[in-house]
Amino acid sequence: MALAAWLALAVAAPVADGAGAADFAAAEPLFERGEFGLALRQLDLAASRATDPHLLGQVFLLRGRCAFALNDPAAAALAFGEALGHDPTLSLDPSRVLPSVVGLLERVRADLRGTLKVDTQPGGATVRLDGRVVGAAPYEGLVGIGKHRVEASWPGDVEPRAQEVVVHPGERLVFSWATAPRVREGLAHRGPLYL
Repeated sequence: MALAAWLALAVAAPVADGAGAADFAAAEPLFERGEFGLALRQLDLAASRATDPHLLGQVFLLRGRCAFALNDPAAAALAFGEALGHDPTLSLDPSRVLPSVVGLLERVRADLRGTLKVDTQPGGATVRLDGRVVGAAPYEGLVGIGKHRVEASWPGDVEPRAQEVVVHPGERLVFSWATAPRVREGLAHRGPLYL
């Protein structure tokens, strides 16, 4: 497979981090040729030079794939955990990667959590996470890592406030809305009417 095609498969977004990116690019054809030990050495070099979280995630994702290819699923799981720690949005294309490798990455992802705290002013808004009601603000709970859509709405709200967030492993992400609900005119309800 040509290097350009491999990059399109392995990297979801462009990576640019100087020497670390060059080291990562040098490791990819080694992996493709089945030279997993050499690829791991090149990836160690890339990890020592890279600073960009997405690039570091890609480095450890490929380290995990190398470890799996060397029949070391425990080392692969550790590398996948490190990859997701740098970039919890990483994934592997199941049409291009062995299902057992994709499955291991997803099992590691499923075990990683962060804390999400949602606060609203005024309080009491209904909080939804990925479309599912999780409680009233202030809300705090453990959530899986990765991208989530957080919504807050008050009774009579025309439309909820919504924001995409990315939760990292072990992180406590605090998200606040300090705004009045937008309600429809003439809506009958008890209590103050916020405009």
